[in-house]
Amino acid sequence: MGLGQRVAIVGAGIGGAASAYYMREVLGERASVVIIEKSLRVGGRVENVIYTNATGATSPLEIGASILYSGNRNLMTAIGNLKLHAGPPIFDIDDGTTGIWDGHCLLFQSSPWNFVTAFRVLWRYGWGVFKLRRIVTTILSNFMKIYALQNGTVSGSRSGGLAFETPEALWEALGLFDLTQISLRDYLAAQGVGAPNSKLITEFVGSIQRVNYNANNDINALAGLVSLCPAVTGEVVSVEEGNVAMAVAMIQDAKAVLKLNVTVGTVQVMGGGGREKKSYRLLRENGQPVMVRHKGEKKKEEEEEEEEEEFDAVIIATPFVFSKLAVVGLEIDQPVITDLPPTKYTTTHATFIQGRIRPDIFGFSTLEQDRIPTSVYIKEDASVPISSLSLHITLNATDGTGIYKLFSSGLLESSFIDTVFFSGWEELHHRKWQAYPSYQPPEKMTPFLIQPGERICYVNALETGVSAMEISAIGAKNCALLLAESFRREKDRGIGTTAMEGHETEKEEL
Repeated sequence: MGLGQRVAIVGAGIGGAASAYYMREVLGERASVVIIEKSLRVGGRVENVIYTNATGATSPLEIGASILYSGNRNLMTAIGNLKLHAGPPIFDIDDGTTGIWDGHCLLFQSSPWNFVTAFRVLWRYGWGVFKLRRIVTTILSNFMKIYALQNGTVSGSRSGGLAFETPEALWEALGLFDLTQISLRDYLAAQGVGAPNSKLITEFVGSIQRVNYNANNDINALAGLVSLCPAVTGEVVSVEEGNVAMAVAMIQDAKAVLKLNVTVGTVQVMGGGGREKKSYRLLRENGQPVMVRHKGEKKKEEEEEEEEEEFDAVIIATPFVFSKLAVVGLEIDQPVITDLPPTKYTTTHATFIQGRIRPDIFGFSTLEQDRIPTSVYIKEDASVPISSLSLHITLNATDGTGIYKLFSSGLLESSFIDTVFFSGWEELHHRKWQAYPSYQPPEKMTPFLIQPGERICYVNALETGVSAMEISAIGAKNCALLLAESFRREKDRGIGTTAMEGHETEKEEL
């Protein structure tokens, strides 16, 4: 549109990086984008550690989500455009199997042969699996409509794509809102899939909720059904360069200024008093303004290179619960945002162990090491401290030594690890973080536009219904479309941009 708008983004996770990527797409080259991140790295809740083997070859070990559903069109398109590479998951071991464990023995184990797996599923879980598949396929079909809406390719959407001011409106447009107001357990029972205590619900469905959300089937039905999509379709990929590479590449492609190790404490609304249009200042926790560097300035002394900014729009791409971010009026003691619904997040632990699994914990003898599943899910009500266990890298195929990833809701004690692995195991990495909202329907949702009339958009509003990397990308694109439409309306009214229009910005090194 050529207006030279200045956009600030708080947070450099997938949501913030995608926000920069889509803001550049909808606003064009003259717009400037600044990303402020409180940590020393890009990626947010997407993080990996690099494992180097004896030959010097490296592989990223994803601490959080490891895979993408191949139908995640926003991220899959970005991966292609950014020259990244998506392929089979690195832990998609040839002839590998998946098991469901109750802490004593395997209740179910897939086969390397699909037809055998299908027979085993039907034998143990009955005809309800067909109803479940049909429901998940229908939900997925409805969900996929978001791409046509955001791309402006359906009747009734704007040429630049349809945007929504609230998550409720977005889910309603897809026919999915009601699923956020009921538990997965109750919804599946009402649909005749299976009783709450049936094997299909407690083992198959419940184990998938544990691995994806550290939750049981009391999770809301939308999040629960979306998490079942990869299991039903089987179409999953991983980013060969690691998921963090997506965030880095998006920021680079957006030509965004990136400021790390800067915590934003306040977004200050500048306006009123006869001003024709509002703008926004970002203040650090100590009340000092966030400073931004521009092209053409001397680079001898950092403090002289930077200057205070007023922005035309702000995108908040970090959960409010992770920060003490406040949005205030020109008078610092006048809050602009009040009464946002609280969102609790689930604490998750990811632990990488190098070692050999004890086959007896699954009911196998020492001579049956090769029968151990490469992925182990946990029955819903099993009294086991982990949510999943998966082989990520095979180090010795003969004795079964490998690198395993364990998800849990609490810190794993050495005594438990001793029961799972032979002596000599080694903990390579441990990470504790708040991974996703604690879903408890009926869900109360924060709007994207957290205050009517303000250009302050909250990307993470969408994950109050379901959380995934693609959800962050959809929320980011929605914010970009909302702000672009606001700028378009302003242009139509003949209101100019701020005095900062025309400044060129410099992308700093990642």
